[in-house]
Order: sequence, then C-alpha cells, then structure tokens
Amino acid sequence: MLVFRSADVFCSQLGDVAQAATYFQRASATFLKTSWSYVHGEMLRIYAKCLKDLHRRDEYMRVMLSLLGKVIGHRMTKAVPRVRGPSAWLDEDTVDVTGVLEELVNFSEEMPYNFTASMSDFFANIDVSPEVTHHPDKDGFSLNIRVKHLLDEDLTIDRVRLRLTLISDASQDVILQTDGPVHLKRGVAKIQVHSNVTTYGHYLVDKLVLESRKLHFSHEFQPKPQTTPLGITNASASERRPSVSGPSLLIYPHGDSLEARVTLANEIHIDKIRSIVVAVATGRNKAKSVDLRLKSASAGLRLHTADAEIMDSDHKQLDTSQAGTLRLGAVESQTHVKIRVPYSTERSLDELTVKLEATYQTSQGTFAYLRTSAVSAALPLDVDVNDIFKSQALFSRFSIRTTNGIPLQITNVQVQESQAYGVRALPCPLPMIVFDKQPAGLTYKITRKEAEHAELDKKEASLALAVEYIRSDEAIFEKLGDMLEKAVATSPFVALRRLLVPTLLNRAKSHAPPQQLEQAVLLRELQIPSYESMGWERIVASLPSDTFQGLDDWLQEWHSVS
Repeated sequence: MLVFRSADVFCSQLGDVAQAATYFQRASATFLKTSWSYVHGEMLRIYAKCLKDLHRRDEYMRVMLSLLGKVIGHRMTKAVPRVRGPSAWLDEDTVDVTGVLEELVNFSEEMPYNFTASMSDFFANIDVSPEVTHHPDKDGFSLNIRVKHLLDEDLTIDRVRLRLTLISDASQDVILQTDGPVHLKRGVAKIQVHSNVTTYGHYLVDKLVLESRKLHFSHEFQPKPQTTPLGITNASASERRPSVSGPSLLIYPHGDSLEARVTLANEIHIDKIRSIVVAVATGRNKAKSVDLRLKSASAGLRLHTADAEIMDSDHKQLDTSQAGTLRLGAVESQTHVKIRVPYSTERSLDELTVKLEATYQTSQGTFAYLRTSAVSAALPLDVDVNDIFKSQALFSRFSIRTTNGIPLQITNVQVQESQAYGVRALPCPLPMIVFDKQPAGLTYKITRKEAEHAELDKKEASLALAVEYIRSDEAIFEKLGDMLEKAVATSPFVALRRLLVPTLLNRAKSHAPPQQLEQAVLLRELQIPSYESMGWERIVASLPSDTFQGLDDWLQEWHSVS
C-alpha cells in the first residue's frame, strides 16, 4: 500500500501527473499479464485518476472499464468461496467498484463521440428469442431479448438496438429498438424491442447495442473475419453473405399487413420493351401516403419508373416524377393496386432481381415493407418455323416446345393477319399440353391479299404470332397455395397465413422437379409433401407456446386430408 500512497501524493501534490500516468501505464501492463489482485485494481484506479486529471478522456474510459471488467471476470471464474486470511489486501473481492459504472455513464457525456465497450464483459447469457410477436393493430413486429446484468449497480439504458441481417442479402437489414428507457438491476432482465418494418425471410441476429448516454455496450453475434498481418481481410471477395454460425430467425408478416410483390407482366412482345408488375395490397392499413422505391439488383437491368402506369385498379393516383420512386398518395385499406413498370437490359438475363421498399404513413406512424424479388425473365417456350412455298400460298408449320422441361398448356395460338396477307389456321385441337419431348405443331395457310394500296411499309405487311399459355408449375403451386389459404382463413391461425403459405410453396417447389410436374400433369394430381418432409416442426417450434401445439395439430390434420 505504501507504493500507491506515495504515488498518489506524487500525482496529486507535486503535480507531475503525466509522469505518474506513464509509470502506472507501464506497471499495470506488466502486472496484468501475470495475475490480478487488489493491488492491481488500486493501480488501475490511480492510473485512471491521473488520466482524468490530464483530460485524456478516451483512455480514462478505457482503463475504468477494464477495471470493471477485471473485477467481474474474476468474480465469475471463482470456483468456490474462500475464507480471507491475513493477506486480504491481495483478494480481488476487496476491490471496491461501487459507483464506478454510474460515474462512467455520467462522464461519457463529456466525450465528443460515443464510446463503445464490449457487452460480454459486463453482461452474460445474452439471448434473442426466436418468437416473433406481431402488433394487434399495426404492422411491424417485436422480439424479446434476455441478458444477465453482472454488476451490483442499477443501470439505466436509454435505448436498446438490435440489428438483423438477411441471410441471402447482407445489405438488407432490420433495426429493432426499445420504445423508451430500460432500467436494469443485477440479475436476468427481459427486454422487448420493436420494429415498424414488415418483411419475410431468414435473418441472422447480427448486433446488439445497449446505449446509456454516450456509453454503448455492444455485442457482435457473428464472428469477425480474420485479417492478415497486412490488415487484409482473409475472406473470399466473392463472399457477400454473412456467416450463418450465429443465431438466425424466420421473420414473417402479420396476415393482414401491407404486402407488395414483383412479377413479370403477363403480356410479352418479343419486339417491344418488356415490363414487370408491382402489386400492392394495403391490408388493414388506411395509408395517408404510400411510396414505392424500386432498385435493380441485377447487372444491366434498368427500370423505367418514369413510364410506369396503373393497371386495373380503382386507385388512379400515381406520381413518377422522382427517379426510382412511385408515389401512390393516400390509399384506403383493403385496396389492391397493380403498377406496370417497363424495363430494359443491356444483355440477356434469365432472372431479374428487384429490391422493393415501401414506405407508408398511417395514423399510428411511419412503416416500411422490404422485399427482394427474383423474377424469372426467360421465356418458357420456343417456336421453330418450317415454311412450305406453293404457287398460290405459303404453309407455315409452327413447332412450340418447352425450354425448361416443365409442361405448358397452350390455350390459344393465332397468327394475326396484316393488310398484305390473309391467314387461315388448319384444324388443331386447343387447348393442348406441350411436354419436354413432345412439342406442339400447328399449321397456317398464308395468302397474299389483293393490293388495296399501292405501297405498304414493312410494319404494315408483317405477320405476328400470338401464343397464350399457362405454365403448369405456376398453375399447380397457385392451386396448392389457394388450398392452404382457404383452410387457414377459416381456422384460428388466420394471422399466420403469410408465414404458412409461402413456407408451403417454397418447400413444395424444392420437392417438385420437372419430371414430377410432368407426371402431375399427366395424372392430373400432385402428391403434397408430408408434414415431416415439409419441416413444419422446426418452424412451428419458433412460435409462441400458446400457438405451438394447436397449430402443430392443425397442420398434421391438413396434410392428412389434403
């Protein structure tokens, strides 16, 4: 003790604080590598006092937090209680840290920036519950967090923030936070965080931050990538997804929340610009305004939002003046709006990836909807033409085949005549099914019309082939989704339809290769995957306990009778 009292006098009375700080910095670094005791704790305390007098605020915060962390760490690692002997001054339990946490929180306000400390040094058993709780009267969701506060002092947390990251796209994240301050006492605490975001997908729990003024306790759930001695991250540059070693959650919307989806337009003209369709359903939300932001996530894809237009809807307001944004204005609840958005590509793309973010305001605040849609842009059919020339007519035989092995139902085929040529179809039964190894053949007789005009340009004289078809996979899965949708609508689990229906369709598609779809078309029936193969048990287990058993029994019964 004599050495610390002498140093304290040296530091305080003689005024050579800088030299004392240097001495304690070297001494503490040496002792902390070997052991820990009351002596080392007092050494850190006096070192921190010198730093505070020198106005080295960042180092002061770091040293005092290190002192707290050391005391907590040694308390946690003590295997059995021990009786203090005459050398109790060497016992780490005698290091008094009462009031240190409060002092650090208050001192942090003098910092010009937020000071981050490792949460694991002061909290234990950090856990995020996989149960998603929806609000009964507004969109969004909540999650519950459990932490064990290890210090004896109470701690007021101004805000708790939890960040989730989409597994398939690390750039898409969701932030949840508390509504107000949280008061933590020693022991286990339960904290509920909320978000006004609606989304669907598997998310990783990425980061948890407890903010007490400018002192932030942070916990990273995902392991940090290793770096080389040169500071280069030791990871493949092609890896864009976060590690899946941390906890993951399935986030899903309430059954009556706002929904938006992107699909390919039904009408495709080979020689004209193509379009996607953005479908919006407001659900229970009476929105004062709805703004849709579209962003291309495919290289070479350009969305022409300035040329967007509303299709088949009672809602007519659409503002496209801002690039990449579609403003719908005020929209009533239970309203469906479809918007056609033309697009172009710099090269041929089989799949279009579009990020959609909807921001909407209601009487209860501002909300957001996030979705990344992958739309198949490849044509599922191809047409070969074989022409036979006669003196008075041209016979064209069109052979229609599938390009992806999935059967197609051809409902109508028509060669549209022009001002120069007349067209007559030879007898052919429609509709017809096109299989992978069985293309459809149709023959048309084309004759020249008597010239009514002296000259016709190429466009007026050209013929056009129009094919109306139904993809068997889309028809089958749409029917399957409707079956579950209708069953859920009359059950106590209607609020979970936006979880159950997409999950069923995603799993069913993975269990239905083209050969099985071809068999389903021939037999006119599809075997629904069993309850076990669907993996319902794992999904249902993440729901609240009062829902788990009832939904589990209901799904097993639905699979048995479907």
